[in-house]
Amino acid sequence: MTVSQHNAQAHRTVGELVTEDYRRAAVFKRFGIDFCCGGGAALDAVCRKKGLDVDEVTAALDAAEGRGHGTRLRVEAWSPAFLADYIVNEHHTYVRESIPVLRAFTQKLARVHGHNHPELVRIADLFERVATGLEAHLVSEEQVVFPSIRAVAGSGAAETSRAPLRSVIQEMEEEHEEAGELMRQIRALSADFTPPLDACNTYRAAYVKLEEFEDDLHRHVHLENNVLFPKAIALDEASGAQAEAAGVAEKPAFDAAPPRQAASEKVLDVRLIPPPQKHPAIFSTFDALAPGSYFVLVNDHDPVPLKYQFEFTRAGQVGWKYIEQGPDVWRVEISKQHAGGA
Repeated sequence: MTVSQHNAQAHRTVGELVTEDYRRAAVFKRFGIDFCCGGGAALDAVCRKKGLDVDEVTAALDAAEGRGHGTRLRVEAWSPAFLADYIVNEHHTYVRESIPVLRAFTQKLARVHGHNHPELVRIADLFERVATGLEAHLVSEEQVVFPSIRAVAGSGAAETSRAPLRSVIQEMEEEHEEAGELMRQIRALSADFTPPLDACNTYRAAYVKLEEFEDDLHRHVHLENNVLFPKAIALDEASGAQAEAAGVAEKPAFDAAPPRQAASEKVLDVRLIPPPQKHPAIFSTFDALAPGSYFVLVNDHDPVPLKYQFEFTRAGQVGWKYIEQGPDVWRVEISKQHAGGA
């Protein structure tokens, strides 16, 4: 590769480089570069931030292009609907099959070896948070996000409301960041998934499986954040522009409820909370509620995927009522139902 090609490569985003050739993901992993949630950053900017030699990284990327003989998936050429189906069949299936295995492994290790290796107790707790979050996340994608993307990609329907699609995608990206951060903590606690000398076979198998799970999560998130979601947003904006030109009014996603005034109401404003901390803060606030009470969630986008997470993890316990529905601020009254119904 010429100097000019190296320079051009350095100015491209990490996500673009991986989308073009997934073999580059292994190089980024070796240098500790986040190519899924952090895929929107330019390579040279990432290298400066991490104190890496950009020429060394681009040389490694160049070398990776000549390795491997497998067929490269041309995901950038796939339609959004096909890509969504691929993600469900390939990655959602893998997650659902792997979670029970890793739950059993991590819980057994914490129980049997936690006294000598206390980090295993923390790893089991962190993985349970990953598992619970992803189980609900997959439901949100399959029931809300991907059907919306298929509708926009398939028909370009002018009546489709664009604000909810953008907002649910933002919610999915925040959940990706949360899961990625939890897995980074697991990697750090496990010394990069390196078992100690006294590790039993279960111990070793658990670490191998955890690293495999993290690798799949990186591919999964990369396909959504850097390929599927940008495609969907571009199509959605194009259909919205057509609707505006045709004079078709967008329909609101929900009927707004009148504002409820209460001087003593509990308000949780998550707009300034870092994404990995948002959902723990929301769920802990809900869990602390007495039955029949509520809090008001304030966000900068529609948190509808969170509704599915509540329904998945706390079925029958949650009341959900919109108070304000954007475009800049969303307020939702989230209540804890009495046992036996609303």
